[in-house]
Amino acid sequence: MPWPQNYETAKEVEQVVRKNGAIPATIAILDGQICIGLNDSQLQKLAKEGRNVMKASRRDLAVAVGLGKSAATTVSATSLLAHKAGIKIFATGGIGGVHREGEITLDISADLTELGRTPICVVSAGAKSLLDIGRTLEYLETQGVAVLGFKTNDFPAFYVPSSGFQVSQKVESISDCASILYANFEQLNLQSGILIAVPIESQYAAEAQKIEDAIQLALNEAKQKNVIGKDVTPFILERLNTITGGESLTSNIALIKNNAKTAAQIACELSKKYHSNQKITTINHNNLNENNNNNSYSVVIIGGAAVDIVGKPNNNLQNATSVPGTVIHTTGGVARNIAESLHRLNNSIFFISAIGKDASGDFLLNEFKQIGMNIQGLYQSTNHSTAQFLSILDQSSELTYAIAAMDIFEQTITLTYLNNFLHIINNCKIVVIDANIHENIIHALASYCKKINKPIWFEPTSVPKSRKCLTVLDKITFISPSKDELIELVKALNFPVHPERIGDKNNINIEYLKCLIAQLLTRGIIHVILKLGKFGVLVGSRNYHNNNNLDFNFKHFHALPVEKITSVNGAGDSLVAGCISHLIKNDDPFAMNNLFSSIEIGLRCAQLTLQSPYSVSPLLQQI
Repeated sequence: MPWPQNYETAKEVEQVVRKNGAIPATIAILDGQICIGLNDSQLQKLAKEGRNVMKASRRDLAVAVGLGKSAATTVSATSLLAHKAGIKIFATGGIGGVHREGEITLDISADLTELGRTPICVVSAGAKSLLDIGRTLEYLETQGVAVLGFKTNDFPAFYVPSSGFQVSQKVESISDCASILYANFEQLNLQSGILIAVPIESQYAAEAQKIEDAIQLALNEAKQKNVIGKDVTPFILERLNTITGGESLTSNIALIKNNAKTAAQIACELSKKYHSNQKITTINHNNLNENNNNNSYSVVIIGGAAVDIVGKPNNNLQNATSVPGTVIHTTGGVARNIAESLHRLNNSIFFISAIGKDASGDFLLNEFKQIGMNIQGLYQSTNHSTAQFLSILDQSSELTYAIAAMDIFEQTITLTYLNNFLHIINNCKIVVIDANIHENIIHALASYCKKINKPIWFEPTSVPKSRKCLTVLDKITFISPSKDELIELVKALNFPVHPERIGDKNNINIEYLKCLIAQLLTRGIIHVILKLGKFGVLVGSRNYHNNNNLDFNFKHFHALPVEKITSVNGAGDSLVAGCISHLIKNDDPFAMNNLFSSIEIGLRCAQLTLQSPYSVSPLLQQI
C-alpha cells in the first residue's frame, strides 16, 4: 500500500479494533527490536519507508534482529511473534499460499507451514487471488489447519467473496468461532492454528473475471521482469491497483477493516470463554457474608506456613559426610513470612494457611500467639503434617540446597475453605498469594480478584512452582520473582533466554533483564519486582490505569549495605512486605512513582532480616 494510505489505513484499522472492544497491537521490527504494538511515530516511520523496508518471514527474523534492521512482518512471522507475546487472534488482509505453477516451482508461502505449527487464529479474506487456491487449501489440510468460513461455505479469494472452493466448516456466529478456538487452544491443546475466512463485503467486491484478467496481466509482467520469491506478491498487488484504476486498493482497505472488526469481536468473545470455562468453579459471590463487613483488614495473605530448619557449616561443606556447624528451627513459609513482616510493620492483616496437629504445628501456633498475629484463617488438619523447609547454607550464608515439604497446602486450602473468608477478601486493599497453593486455586483467586478489581500480588516461591501463574498473567498486578524464577517464567512463554547474557556472581546485566521483564509486562502484569540479592531490585512497570499502554518504565535499586549476613532466609519476603506496607498507605497505591518509593522501604526491611537469625527480623517494627 502506498504512503499515506498505508499509514491512514493502519490507524483506522486500530480504531476499528478498539471500537469493537479489543486492544490492537500492530507488530513490526524496528531497528532490530521486535515491537508488539506501535506508537504513532513508529507506525508513521514504518509506513513512510514503505517498500524500502525489509519484508520478514519466519526465516528472516534472526537476520532483522541480529543486524538491527527494520522490517514489516509477513503472516508467518506475525503469527509466530503474536503467539510468543500471548496474542491469540491476528487479523490480516489475506494469507499467502501455493503460487500458480507451485507444483513446478515449489513456491509455497511459509504462512501455511506456520499455521500448521503455531496455535493462533488468523482472520483474513481467504487467500490472495493471485494464488493457486485449490492447492493452497490442500496444503492447509495436510498441515492440519481448520479452515472456517464465517457465514459462508465458499472460501473467499481476497477481492472476491468466492474462489469456487469450499471451506472445511461454515461457522454462523462469533460465539461459535470463539468456542472452536477455545477448544483448539485449551481443551485439546492443539499446537496448530485456525484460519477464519471472512468474505469481502458485497459493496466492495470486485468482478471476478475483471480481477482474474488483471492478475494474469500482472503475472505475465512479473515473469518478464524476473520478479520472484517474496517480491511477487507486493509487485502483483501494486500492478493490480494500477490496472484497475485504484479499485483494488479501495477493496483492499475495506476488507482489512472488515477482517479487523470480525477478529476484534471474536477476541472479546474468546476472552469471555476463558473467564467462564475455568478448570474449577469460581469463588461464589453468593457466599458473601454482609454481616461480617466490619472485619476490615488491609491485606489478605494466602499461602504457606512452615517450620524452617536452617543448617550452616563452620567450614566448607563436604560430600557424603557431616561437618560441624549450627542448625536452628524457626518459623517460615513465604506467605507466613510476608504476613509476619506486615504485622510487625503495623498493618492489619488476615493470614490464610494450614498447619498439622503435630509438634511443628504447635510450634507455629505458639509463635503466632506470641507476636499477636490473628490465627482465624489457619486450618489445622489431623490428616496432614505441618509443612517444613530444610535449607543448607554455605559459609557466606548463601543458599546451596533446600527441600520443601509443602503438600499440605494443595490438599487443604480449597475453594470451600476460602469461601469462609470471601467477605474479608472483598474488603481488603490487596490480596497476596504464594505459589505453595494449588494451581487451580491460584487461577480461581486471580480471576475473582480481577472481576472485583482487587489488586493481587503473586510471589512465585520457587523455580518449579513459579509456572503456576502462567494461565493468569493478565490478572496479576504485582509479581516478585527471583532471577531464576524470572528465567523459568520467560522460558515457559517460549521466549528464548540466554543465561550467559545475564551475568555471574560478580556482575549482572540489567539491560538484558529488562528484556526478560518486558515479556511478563507484555502478557498483562502491571508491575514486576525482580529480586536480585546483593544486586538489589529491578522494577519494571507499565501504566496501571491504561491497559493499552505498551511503553514500560524500569528502575534499578541497589541493595543496602549489610556488615554481616546472618541468613538469607526470608529477606526477599521482608522486602515484599515492606513494599506492600508503604503502597497501601498511598491514595493511589499502585502508581509507578509510589511503587518506586516503596522499594526503598522494602530494601530496609530486607537489610534487617539479612542480619537476623530468624526468617523475619523482630526489628521491623522499628521502621
